[in-house]
Amino acid sequence: MDEEQSKQLKATSGGGTGVSPAQPGTKFFFGLGILVVFLVVIVVLAVILPGNNDETESLQTPDTINFQTGVSLITSYHIDSEITSRMARTIVSMEIVNALRCSSIKTVTLQLPLGTRVAGLKVISFDDEQDTCTDDGVVKQLDDARESFLESASEGLPGAYVEEQDTFSHSLQVSMPPLGKANVELILEQLLQQRLGRVEFQLPFAPNEDVDSISMNLKVQGVNEFMNSSLVIEVGDDLKSELEDSFKVENDTGLDENLEFNLDLADSREFRYLPKIIGGSYVPAEFSESGELHVSNGPSWSCFEHYFRPPNLEPISKHMVWLVDTSMKDAKLNHTKQALKDFISRSLSENDSFYIQLFGNRATEDAMLSSSATAGEKQRAMQFIDKEWPQTYAVNFHAAFLEGILRAKNAKNDAGVTILVVVSDSSYFEGEWDRKKIVEDIYVANYQTEGYPVKIFILGFEDSSDTQLLSGIAVTNDGVSVSLSGPSFKDQFQNFFESEFSNVILSNVAIDYQPTNGTRVKGQTVQSFPALSNGNEVVVRGLLENTGNTTILDSDTLQATTTGFTHVGENVWQVKATTRDTSTCYQSYAHSRIDQLLRFRDVSELVGEKSLKRMVNLVTPCPEDKKLVDCIEEEATDLAIAANIVAQGITGMVTMDHDDCLSFEGETEICRDGTIGEFYYEDYYGNGGTESDFVYGPAYSEAFSHRQYFAILIIKYIILSSFLLNFFALW
Repeated sequence: MDEEQSKQLKATSGGGTGVSPAQPGTKFFFGLGILVVFLVVIVVLAVILPGNNDETESLQTPDTINFQTGVSLITSYHIDSEITSRMARTIVSMEIVNALRCSSIKTVTLQLPLGTRVAGLKVISFDDEQDTCTDDGVVKQLDDARESFLESASEGLPGAYVEEQDTFSHSLQVSMPPLGKANVELILEQLLQQRLGRVEFQLPFAPNEDVDSISMNLKVQGVNEFMNSSLVIEVGDDLKSELEDSFKVENDTGLDENLEFNLDLADSREFRYLPKIIGGSYVPAEFSESGELHVSNGPSWSCFEHYFRPPNLEPISKHMVWLVDTSMKDAKLNHTKQALKDFISRSLSENDSFYIQLFGNRATEDAMLSSSATAGEKQRAMQFIDKEWPQTYAVNFHAAFLEGILRAKNAKNDAGVTILVVVSDSSYFEGEWDRKKIVEDIYVANYQTEGYPVKIFILGFEDSSDTQLLSGIAVTNDGVSVSLSGPSFKDQFQNFFESEFSNVILSNVAIDYQPTNGTRVKGQTVQSFPALSNGNEVVVRGLLENTGNTTILDSDTLQATTTGFTHVGENVWQVKATTRDTSTCYQSYAHSRIDQLLRFRDVSELVGEKSLKRMVNLVTPCPEDKKLVDCIEEEATDLAIAANIVAQGITGMVTMDHDDCLSFEGETEICRDGTIGEFYYEDYYGNGGTESDFVYGPAYSEAFSHRQYFAILIIKYIILSSFLLNFFALW
């Protein structure tokens, strides 16, 4: 091969050090990528970044607000509680100090007693020059309240927001000025009810973080009116042992004469285990045999409260059918067994009878039938409970419930009451799995077959059972369902068994109201009750409306008739209303009614529109072209707003900006150091951040707007795309 042919071959094969034919294309793509990046950056900087224009930028509303910025400290925490009749009202006051020269947001998580709601919020803010700003909380629909707080906090303005996150937890966010502090007052309300002869209450104590000092003051008002016994406070063993040198708790009682309890921990950080909740109780005065019916008038409302607890009635015989889920294990199983043994041994007489049915993969895995609760039968029951039960994973809930109803109805306990008690743990079902059909079939079996309807009481473990299904069954059958949570399953079992059916004196309790003088009763709470145990009370609340010419509601306005079956047959009680001036009537009604409406809403998809109409009585009739469940939630929301109540999932409370409050010219520096919570990145700047982006990232010294953030985001992705484009071109 000559030299010329060799050169041609090298050029054709692309070998050696010759120039590749692809290089002109590579230069073209590389230059194009650089040009695109340059143009995009120029456009973004020229069009998007300039200044803060006046147009309102939309904030994305999160599913929950739970974030914190900056460095702040709760220096003092005070609880001031007052009990009036059946309402506990608590004011939680705290001082929060901001340590940084930037607007900071402090999150306080409160573990509140079951059934406690926020009903007021006030924030007094001080800046570093001691200028003050006082903001009062306003209840809004949940999304509106969240958006209002986000808009205010994003500008660094002082304020606060609170919402109910779950059954026990409330989240409070407080926005504070640079180097300032905030005094926050949170008003809490809890409805109380008499059970087993005592009215028990629970009050919030320590927050879910360490604070410098804690103090508490509790007063019981109107002692002569509704009290006949001393106040009992239970601070818990841990607190008693910690306080043995600084505070004396004698027999768990407060001062009998004053019915007042005071506690002051000047340096609360010295104590290792402070309870989040402190409990107590008192014995109320006796009602008349026919109960008490009170009518109250407010500036824009008239309402009534009806209390009924007949004294001196003999217990009626009861047939108990226990339907127990065998998927339970370990502590749940042991606590269930112990509660069954305690109740059978202590609370059943020879006039009573019982049946224990264990269900799992099959409707009946094992069972024990007893004709009467004699000493011998009780002993046999102890042996049955102590033996090893079948262990299953999934359960045939549908068939087991239907078999339990049939067995209960066949007991033919005409002279007493038949009670079906269900203990449920698993939500994994075999057999029928359509929950709507399960609810319907159980209702048909209970009400449309031969025999008296069975009284249904259901206990479900909150972390594992299908609580919505259990609630739907209870609602449609005029029954009771409760959720069991936490480590104290045994105590919850025993308290429920004792209070609901340990000593039943009435069954099929129903209350009817006869208004007069052109008055109409509306929006009343539950009026029928499956059973009433000795020492318990039933309470019905409702609104009154004038439809005639009368303008004042008085004692001639209303009369109540209560019917129920005693040990000798049906009995009737009647009572006329008396006028009582009380500020708690409307608030008490609002709490009870919201609970009732939200329960209907939560089970609506299982119950169906037709059954729901049979059970619900709305204050304003629902239009034909509107879904009933929407009308139910709308009434609950309107009532919560009118009563200034924070209710889970429907309302939140936020302080509103005032012209005379602290304000800042232009954008205010917002603390970035110490930011905790994924929300801050997602909802101040857009979607796509994580907690680590701020906890471990640099501290920002200026407040970025949404527009600036999105500009930076666009540039970042354009540069990344350009890099990838050039990489593949070079490759």
